[in-house]
Amino acid sequence: MINLLRMCCQRGLTQFDLGVGEASFKRLFCREIEPLFDTFRPLTARGAIVALGYRLAYHLKSKIKHSPTIWGALTTVPVDQSRCAAPAAATATVDLKLQRRAHLSECR
Repeated sequence: MINLLRMCCQRGLTQFDLGVGEASFKRLFCREIEPLFDTFRPLTARGAIVALGYRLAYHLKSKIKHSPTIWGALTTVPVDQSRCAAPAAATATVDLKLQRRAHLSECR
């Protein structure tokens, strides 16, 4: 991560989005926490049904992430790495897109 930030600084970027979620490494780069929240506001009857589904999924996800037992079980499930590997060309493209979207808050 430090090398990525250094490279972004060298390219003149002034901000970097570390993304959603809490991770201890983010404290190395950020001085303040920005609280995030989700809102589901339906505008139609059909939207109310869809919003209900989203709310249920959101609460289920929250319960899973805040339950050490369930989270531990889900994060230790073996994954077939051959299905996750991206070709080198695709990885290079993603890296380039990330660099373009990168925003550094402070360059040292």
